Amino acid sequence: MNRGTVAKNKLSYKVIGFWSVIALLTLLFIGFVIAKFIETRNIQTMEDMSNLREQQIFEQQGTYYVYVYSKFGIEGHEQILDKAAELEETIVNYLTYAKRNKEASKLYGMIVDSGSDNYGNYGALVFGTQSTNVRNVTSFSNFKVHVDDLPMLVKISNGRVTDQYLTESAIKEELQKAMGIE
Repeated sequence: MNRGTVAKNKLSYKVIGFWSVIALLTLLFIGFVIAKFIETRNIQTMEDMSNLREQQIFEQQGTYYVYVYSKFGIEGHEQILDKAAELEETIVNYLTYAKRNKEASKLYGMIVDSGSDNYGNYGALVFGTQSTNVRNVTSFSNFKVHVDDLPMLVKISNGRVTDQYLTESAIKEELQKAMGIE
């Protein structure tokens, strides 16, 4: 055989090194894409929030938040859906934060719509001149929320409402503070 032909068929260490680096970079890129895809799947939505019924809001363990809201609106009080839309990003961000940080206080929902999807919570709504003050309440029968204060956030610790947040800014501020965003 011709010497030139034999020399051409031998692989050099440079070629092997080059293709090894290319294969490694390709595998790293594929791993990165898979990791990013999985990370985006961990983002929560409002539908991922556990909704509680009546007395369940006082039966959870430790300190936690309950977001009291209307999913479909209440006749004559359409502004509550606008307020809920403004808060949705903050609520979703906190749900994602709480899922990723086990030491974070959980966030539950409490839907108060009338009809079959109300989880039995419609009885907590009051209309008229009565104002919302649920601090220190320990039972669902005493948990009365004025419809104009929806959506609202309450903080519950050891079966007792320790605080209530009625305005958009107060709700955002509390949840951002809980996430460490000042």
